[in-house]
Amino acid sequence: MITLLADINIQGLIMALAERLKVEPFAGFSSDLKLRFMTFGEVSLHRKSRDAEVWQLCQDRGLFLITNDRNHDGDDSLAATIDKLGTENSLPVFTIGSADRLRTEREYGMQVAWALLEYLQDTENIRGTGRLFLPGEE
Repeated sequence: MITLLADINIQGLIMALAERLKVEPFAGFSSDLKLRFMTFGEVSLHRKSRDAEVWQLCQDRGLFLITNDRNHDGDDSLAATIDKLGTENSLPVFTIGSADRLRTEREYGMQVAWALLEYLQDTENIRGTGRLFLPGEE
């Protein structure tokens, strides 16, 4: 089973993406990967949890964080946390390139879904990459 944690800032969009992945043309891939999506509430994170706390919980529990973006500034930012604590075995963070486009453009949503599935089919080889952008490098 592969479990993804929907970041609080785009939880609704990620849960909609999770539903999209249950139907064709994605259903077979999602089923094979045994995808599960979770919310902050389900893992007992507060909506104002610090980036480092969220990242560490994901690493400790084997969850892939999927986010639109998190704070870029300061020693406690997601980027700083990945730089400081990330190892070659760390799970990457999936970052949606544009939540607005995911919300409004069907084709963009399809690209995000395919990119996510493609990455998740090769989880051992994406460890240690830090951050992966969906649908591709922004």
